[in-house]
Amino acid sequence: MTHACHANGCESPDLHPEIPFCKKHWGMLPKPHQEKLWKGRVKGECGVCEDTEEATKEWRRFANLGIALICFLEYGQHDCPASLLDSQGFCWGCGIQDPKVAYEQSEKIAKKYKLKRRA
Repeated sequence: MTHACHANGCESPDLHPEIPFCKKHWGMLPKPHQEKLWKGRVKGECGVCEDTEEATKEWRRFANLGIALICFLEYGQHDCPASLLDSQGFCWGCGIQDPKVAYEQSEKIAKKYKLKRRA
């Protein structure tokens, strides 16, 4: 299996094996978010792709928030259909845990860092 970007709809294989985003989407994240993901990465594998104990809950939360932030910047407001949510709150459409909270946080981060959204 090829490791590809976790941004919604992106299939780019142009990424570091330990980071869940391609270069384009990595560049969309604020610097503090990049630093947090880089410092906490799992050596040798993607902590999102692999269900490994080395990826901390905090790191996974930041990775999920990064996925939501990129989706928010590219597509705007997003509501996950109930049909795509499982009983633990994971959305199989966008691939993140607790999407409602993640998208609310994404909007705040976009405002704080003055991140540009696609029109």
